[in-house]
Amino acid sequence: RYRGEVINIITGNIIYIESDRRVLYIHENGRTVTVVMKMEELLGQLPPRYVRCHQSYAINMDKIRNISITGVEVCTGELLPVSRGRYKEAKDYFLKYMGHKL
Repeated sequence: RYRGEVINIITGNIIYIESDRRVLYIHENGRTVTVVMKMEELLGQLPPRYVRCHQSYAINMDKIRNISITGVEVCTGELLPVSRGRYKEAKDYFLKYMGHKL
């Protein structure tokens, strides 16, 4: 819910989630949905294919093209930041997730 509006979001269409304090921008295919909640609260409601790569970003692992110390490239070609403290965890989680998909 946001500003009295109920918005249907298909979790498989989410590319990444961006946080600006308690305002989340959920980037989907072709649209951005705004909601007011904490990132951890939203991630607790989503399937386990979402990984935090930065304090302000969580990414759908199905939408990752590549991940490196310089950033995470998603299917739209956007390069999202990855923090030094979260890089190893995000990379390991991504490799484990992709291994299970094979």
